[in-house]
Parts: sequence; C-alpha cells; structure tokens
Amino acid sequence: PTVAGKYLMTFQACLAVSGVGSMDMVGSIYKNGSIAATQKTYEDETVALSAYINIVVIFDANGTTDYFETAIYINGGAKNLLGTVTKTYWNVSRIA
Repeated sequence: PTVAGKYLMTFQACLAVSGVGSMDMVGSIYKNGSIAATQKTYEDETVALSAYINIVVIFDANGTTDYFETAIYINGGAKNLLGTVTKTYWNVSRIA
C-alpha cells in the first residue's frame, strides 16, 4: 500500500477435491517476505468436495516499504485451484 494505515485483508482459496484421499492445504499472507498469517486444513475424503482456506486479518502498513503477498501450498491430493472470483480471492481495504 502507498498510504499508511490499517488494512483489512481477506484471503480465500478453494480447491476441488475429487475423492483423492488425504491432502494438506496451507494458505498464508506474507508481510515484507515473512509469514504474518496462516491457516492449514487437512482433508481425508473419498468423495468430491471443495476444500477452503479462509484468512481474515488486520495489518498495519507504513505506506512506503511494507508489502504483502499470498501463497498456497498443497501436499497430496488434487491440485485444482478454483480460480473464480467467488472461490479464490484476496481483498484488501484500508480501514483507518
């Protein structure tokens, strides 16, 4: 962000899982290259479903050097990230 303040960040990722057995999925928000928020889910399914990661957090940003990134790690199972705007997204809003 180029304006200092508090930012509400919402990150969601959705994977299509189709009876593939066990799978770990980790979603993270990074601030300045370091993990600042993370969520992990474990699925052990034999039927089709969707696996979600949801992270909602408020960060301070200095408006000059701070930067943010998101990442998803998937271990095993299906690796089909659903890229529609209602399934996988990252929203950032300055709130103060």
